[in-house]
Amino acid sequence: MPVSETEMLWGALLFELSVPTTAIVVMLRAPRLRKFVIVVLGAVTPLLLLYGAVVVAFLLNPDKGNIFAFYAMWVMSFFAYAAILLGGIALAFVPRPSNLYARFSLGLRLRRFLMRCSTSSPSGVAWPNYSCMDSSCN
Repeated sequence: MPVSETEMLWGALLFELSVPTTAIVVMLRAPRLRKFVIVVLGAVTPLLLLYGAVVVAFLLNPDKGNIFAFYAMWVMSFFAYAAILLGGIALAFVPRPSNLYARFSLGLRLRRFLMRCSTSSPSGVAWPNYSCMDSSCN
C-alpha cells in the first residue's frame, strides 16, 4: 500500500517533534537518565532550531517559498534527523564528561563531527572520510 504525501508529512512531523518532547519529559521524571537524554537532546537541537526558523518564516510571510519549505522540511530532513538521533543515542553511552552542560555540548558537536567526516563523491553519494578519524576532527 503506497503512502501518501500527507501521511509522510504527518509521520515525520510527529516523530521529529515527539523525540525532544519525550526527552524533556524523561529528564524531568527520571533524573538518573538525564546524563543520557541530554546528549540526545543536544544532538537534535540544531535541527530543532532550523525547524523553528522555518516555522516562524512561514507564519510571518506565507509566500510560495516559505509554504514549500514548511511542508517539505519535515520529510526531506527525516533521514538526516534519524542519523543524528542515532548518533546522539550512541554518543549518550560515552561516560565522560559527567557535567550536564558539557554532555549537551557533546551532543551539539555531533552534527559538526558528522559533517566534517563525510565528503561528497562526484556521484553525489556521501562517503566517510577516514582521514578524519585522527585528532584533526576535533
